Amino acid sequence: MATGHRIHTDLHNAAMSASNTIKDPGSAGTIKVDISGGICHLDSDDGVARTLQSPLTIPEGVEVTLVTAGTGGTLDVAYDGKVAASDTTSIQMDTATDWIRLIVLEVNTVKDWYTLASNGAVTS
Repeated sequence: MATGHRIHTDLHNAAMSASNTIKDPGSAGTIKVDISGGICHLDSDDGVARTLQSPLTIPEGVEVTLVTAGTGGTLDVAYDGKVAASDTTSIQMDTATDWIRLIVLEVNTVKDWYTLASNGAVTS
C-alpha cells in the first residue's frame, strides 16, 4: 500500500521494474502519461500536433520526457504549462534531436506541467 511519503519511491520503483516507454498516440492524439519517468518518442513524420494529458489528472511529481523521432517537419504538442510563472500552451520540436523533460507541480493550488530540462524544444 502506498502512503504519502512513499509515492515518489513507489513510482520510481515501478518505472525501474517496467518498460518506461509511453506510446505515441499518433496524429492528433493525446499522450497518456501512465508511468513516472516515462519517455514518449513522437513520430514527427506525420506532422500533426499531439496533446499532452492534463496535469489535473496526474499526481504531483510525475515526470515525462518527450523526444522527437522521425525526419518530418515541426511537431507541436499542446499542454498546460508554466515557464517562469508565465502560462505556456505549446511545445514545438522540429529536429530529431529535440526533447523536453516535464514535471507536474501544484503551485498555489494550481497544477501545471513545468519544464525541468530541454534540448531544442521551444515552449510558448
